[in-house]
Amino acid sequence: MVNAIGFLSSIYQYGTVAFIGGGFTNGIHNILEPTVYGLPVLFGPNYKKFNEAFEVIDLNAGFVVNDAADLTRQLSVLIEDLNVLSESSRLAKNYVLKNSGATNKIIDGLKPYLLA
Repeated sequence: MVNAIGFLSSIYQYGTVAFIGGGFTNGIHNILEPTVYGLPVLFGPNYKKFNEAFEVIDLNAGFVVNDAADLTRQLSVLIEDLNVLSESSRLAKNYVLKNSGATNKIIDGLKPYLLA
């Protein structure tokens, strides 16, 4: 458990799987921080406002858990089957790599309007 602000994003690099908070209340927290390090992410059912959650679910790099039993089951699958863990990790990392560079794309799209 991390009991300080500002450290979580740099701690993910030491993890294997990440459980993202907020999915049982107002909405999930940032799922991109752990996926940068290739961590499969698990989160509660309140993710509907977050497109990236749908995308990682579709890729099998993100998993919804509805209760403690779901969490236990999904963690067991990921931890006990190294092939599943490895593939989910690869897919998580590739998701971030595939979607990186958004700032440059936006700037390139705006250049004609900024230089006019």
